Parts: sequence; C-alpha cells; structure tokens
Amino acid sequence: MVRLFILFAFAAATLVGCSPIVQNVSQGTPKPLPDGTVLLLRQGTTYGAIVLDRQQEIPEQVSFTWYYRNDGGSILDPNDPKVTTGQALSRGPSIPEMRFGTFVVPWSIAATGLGYVYYDRLTSAPAQPNQLEIAITDLSAVVAVDAANAQWHYRSAPPAYYTYGGNWYFD
Repeated sequence: MVRLFILFAFAAATLVGCSPIVQNVSQGTPKPLPDGTVLLLRQGTTYGAIVLDRQQEIPEQVSFTWYYRNDGGSILDPNDPKVTTGQALSRGPSIPEMRFGTFVVPWSIAATGLGYVYYDRLTSAPAQPNQLEIAITDLSAVVAVDAANAQWHYRSAPPAYYTYGGNWYFD
C-alpha cells in the first residue's frame, strides 16, 4: 500500500511538471566535515573556534579542541591570556553537543572521521540578532587567527542547496 502511494505521488508530481529536486531540510552542514576541520564561531562580539580532533561512530562521540574569547577582541591566540582554551569529549545518548563558554554546537556522526555540525536555524528561517554564526575554514590550526577578518564566510544557517540527478548545487 505504501509503495502504491509513493508511486502515485511521484506520478502526480511528474504530471503537474514538478522536478525531482530535494532541497535541504536539515540545519546540518550539507557535507560531512573531516577530522582536523577548524570551525570559527561568532555570536555578537564573542568569538570561538573548534578543531574537530576525532569523530567516531561507536560509541558516537567527538573529541575537540576549543578556543573562546568574550572580551570583544577577535584574535584567537592560545598564548593570549584573554583566550580560554581546552579539550572536550561529547557523546550521546541523544545528539552530542560541543559546549564551551556560551557556545553550543550540535554534532552528529556520518562515518568514523566524518561528522556534521548543525546551525541554529534552517536556511528558510529569518536570522535573529546575536544568533550563533559558524565559518568552516581551511585552516589546519588555530594560531593568532583574526576571527573577525572579512575572509571568513560566517553563516547562521546552512547554505541553500539542492540535489538534482545525483549532483549537488549550492548557493
């Protein structure tokens, strides 16, 4: 019965001219992030960074190094006394969250060494003041990084994307 309904729905969509496009319905990154990825975080004038050190499936957990600065400055340097840093491990029983300072970033596993991070809102939802923003970088370490530099593309929602014919398209 369910198969018949799915077949009917697909046929009806095809007859009215709908394309078989799947749009993002998740608040997660569209593709999994590998171990070693550096994320920059911004919320108002508070900055932080996460290095995804080790992501594993069984048990589902992520170990990460974090950096936090909440004095209005944006340089993340572990040698600066205004920057707090540490290491943490996050695991279930529900969706693990990477928590430090005032930041909370949900995470889930894709495969060992690969995971998703989640934004505060869907792409279609309006942005809110002082919402957490995340920049996925190509950095290999956090050493005197200016988190306010215009080179970082911060987002409070995942990029708009869709799949068509097995291909991914991003905004």
